[in-house]
Order: sequence, then structure tokens, then C-alpha cells
Amino acid sequence: MYSGHFALINLLRRYFPSTSPYILSFGVGLADIAFGILCLLDVEGYSVEPANKESITGGLLIHCHVSHSLIGSIILSAAYGALCGSFVAGFVASSTHFMLDWIVHNRVLYLDPMSNIVVGGTRLMSVTAFGAYLLETAICVGCAFAAPQFKSYTSMVFNIIVLALHGISAVSLPATIEQMVALDHVARQRVAGVSMLMAFVIPSLVFGALLDSKRIGHQDRKSA
Repeated sequence: MYSGHFALINLLRRYFPSTSPYILSFGVGLADIAFGILCLLDVEGYSVEPANKESITGGLLIHCHVSHSLIGSIILSAAYGALCGSFVAGFVASSTHFMLDWIVHNRVLYLDPMSNIVVGGTRLMSVTAFGAYLLETAICVGCAFAAPQFKSYTSMVFNIIVLALHGISAVSLPATIEQMVALDHVARQRVAGVSMLMAFVIPSLVFGALLDSKRIGHQDRKSA
């Protein structure tokens, strides 16, 4: 799940209209931003299992027992909500990441960072990659219509970018996996960390700026 996380900002804006879009845009991707940082610290990351090289992941296994565990997600979301100044909005935005990942991820989501108790996901990506892609497409489209004033220019630009990211990520995924598998551990960790940070921080900034300009303009018109 990638673009589906950002698509959910549309739905969140309905329930938290006065919240800064930056809080929502960074919140929905916070778990993967944390994952990117932990990759650089070699706490989480990827390994290669040669026996599974014929699988859809090319034998690439993800290890995200801290950032993507259920307890880890709750703690991260609570900390984010407390620090961002809008606890409920921040907590909910960050919590949605675990929920969406649970739908499509393999059985790599643990109860907590310490135990080996698996609580998700559904393995949808491994069972039917195309089905997972269609489901994420449906989430993107459904959330697009849930956006406040979804016919506005800003909402249309936002949704076009989300769908573009969805298409680009799907097309580039096989080559990305192949390149990651070919790297040694140290290089793989660095590439994974930097790639994840770029993939989530940059769109979060873009979406936050795009939606914040609309919010400020709307407030200015109301006060005029």
C-alpha cells in the first residue's frame, strides 16, 4: 500500500476540516517515515531469502517489527498526536497506516516489537497482486469522491497526483525489487531508508502545501 495512504487524506479532511493538512499528510505516512529512519539505523529493513526468489517479492523480506507492529503503531500515533498539537486528528491519521497495511501486507505485522505474535496482514499482495492493485485503486477513487468540494481545482490536482503515484509505483515495483535483491545488506539498508523517506516526506510536503493553500484561501474569504 502506497498511494492509498495519501488518498485517505481526502476522507480525513471531512472529519478534521480545521486541522492543518500537513498534520494529516505526514500522519498517514508516519509509519513508513519511521521505517525509513530505522532502515538507516539498521534496526528494520529488508533481507533476501533465496528460497523464495520465484515469489512476487523476489525473495525480498521486510522486517518492520517496530514501526509497523500494532503496539508500535499505537505508541507512534499517540506520540505524533501529542506533538503535533491536534491529538485526535494526528492519532487517527497515523493509525490509518496500520489499518490499510493490514489489508494487503503479508504476515509481517506483529503485535509488538518484542514478541513473535503475528496479527496481520491478509497476504492479499502475495495471493493476487492485481487484486491488491485494484483494491488500492478503489480506495483512491472512493476517497477522491469523499473529499470536501471534490470538484474543486485543488481537489482535482490532489487526486490526479495520487493516481499518478499509484500508477508509477505499480509500474516501477518489479524493477525496484530486482535492484534491491541484487544489493548487499549495507547498500540495501541505505537505499531502502533514503527511498522510503523520499517516497513519503516529499509527497507529504506537496500535499500539505497544496491543501493548506486552499484552506487559507477559504478562511480569507470567510473573514472578508
